[in-house]
Order: sequence, then C-alpha cells, then structure tokens
Amino acid sequence: MNCFSIIIPAYDEEKLIGSRIKNLLEPLATNCNEIIIVCNGCTDATAAQARKTINQLANNNVHDCHINVIELGIGSKTNALNHGVNVSKNPISVLLDADIEISSCDCAELVNFMNNNNLLAASPTPKFNYKQANWLNRRFYKIVSSSTYNREHRIANVIALSAEAKAKLFPLPNVIADDAYIQRMIGKNDYKLLNTINYTFNCPRTILAMLKVQSRIVRGNLELKSKYPNLIAPKSKVSKGSAIDRAIFITIKTTAFIIARLELLLNVKKWHKDDSSR
Repeated sequence: MNCFSIIIPAYDEEKLIGSRIKNLLEPLATNCNEIIIVCNGCTDATAAQARKTINQLANNNVHDCHINVIELGIGSKTNALNHGVNVSKNPISVLLDADIEISSCDCAELVNFMNNNNLLAASPTPKFNYKQANWLNRRFYKIVSSSTYNREHRIANVIALSAEAKAKLFPLPNVIADDAYIQRMIGKNDYKLLNTINYTFNCPRTILAMLKVQSRIVRGNLELKSKYPNLIAPKSKVSKGSAIDRAIFITIKTTAFIIARLELLLNVKKWHKDDSSR
C-alpha cells in the first residue's frame, strides 16, 4: 500500500477550509495518513477554522489521520508548497488547491493510477462549472473547457506527484504559474489525466473576476517563457464554436494579455484570486 500526504496551500480560505477537510476525511482513504494545510499570509481565520473542524471530527472519531496546520507569514503558494513538501513524511504527495472539492478516496485512486502506469504525475479531469456565471463568462468558459489542454494536459488543482517527481521539482521557484511549471518540467510523456475521476472547477462568475484570473494566467505564462525559455507549453486547440463565441474568446484573451503586459511592466506581484465563485 502506497501511503501518501495531501498538501493544501491555503490563502484566506476561512469560508471553504472546513468543508474541504470534511470532504477528505468522510470517508478517509486507508493510505492517506497525513494532511498538511499550509496557511500562507492569511488575513482571515483560515487556520483557526481548520483547527476547529479537525477537533470536531476527532472528537467524533471520524478520522485517524495526522493533520498538520501550519501558518506562514508570507503569502506565497510556491513557498507554502515547498514548506509542505519539506515537512511531509511520505514519498508520494497530492497537491490540492483549497477551493477544490475532492475526496481522499479519489486522491488514493489517482495515486494508484500514477503508480500503476509508472508516471511521475497525474491529475483528475476537470469539470468546468459555469452555470452560476454571467452570460459572457459562460460563453467564454464553454470554449475554454473544450480545449485539448484542459482535456489532456491540465496538470493542475489536484496533482499526484511521485517521489522522483518531487526530487526533480522541489523546491519550486517563486513563480506565478506553479502548475504550468510542474507540468512542463515533468514533460508530456511522464504525466496523464485520469478521466474516471473528475473534480469541479468553479469558474469566475463576474467579468472582473474572470479578467483577473485570465490575466494572472497570461502573466504566469509570460514569466515562465522569460525565466525558463526551454520549458515549452503543449499545443492546444479549442472547439470552433459560433462566431459570437469565437469573438468573445478572442476579445477576453486579448484583454487579459494587455492587462498582464501592463502588470509585468508595473512589476505587479499580487496574486489575483477569484472570490466570486466562493
């Protein structure tokens, strides 16, 4: 049995962290014996809420898992991941974004899939939830969700990493696009998406939130291209869609590119988080 650790970087996730912990522990996969929650630069009660939930479940004898809540003063996802990996006791880790709902049993199946196929990394297949978004966002994410990148190459949000992958990747550099860095460093022959497991990616509901997220993605990709020119992104295609959908897609991507360029010019360091879907 391959035991694994789940590492969750959490930045101002007071509203979600309790339910995410419950999702992982009810029920608990037998080979998930460690969960590390790294609260980084939080300005809310993320850590306190996490500890409260853990104590409640422990009192109810719900879980038999070591859960470590760590607080760091620096608001940095890569720093949080580096810290979590450094203190984890298992050779295999699952990196899990705090806003993603998934069970530890699904994480265990992902780990088994990675090991059985001799992979360095694996992720579940994302399902894009844009039903609550406005009309423009829905049209945009309808095309985004059809891309070959998201169907074949999206090593993100939930990432199982082998011991070999962790030795190759960590410590992560201070980059915006941590998921893209991991995916490109590993290489397309050593990762796969598991399509029998899905997780829900809740899309931004407002135009402003969408542009913040998309400009962050572009800024991260531009940074990777500048710092690591040898790391090549996999080619991606999207469905043709209607003329309106294509116009919306191109307009939003162009706007996000312009915003990202300006932010790089102005040396903006802020991590744009989507609060609209929480």
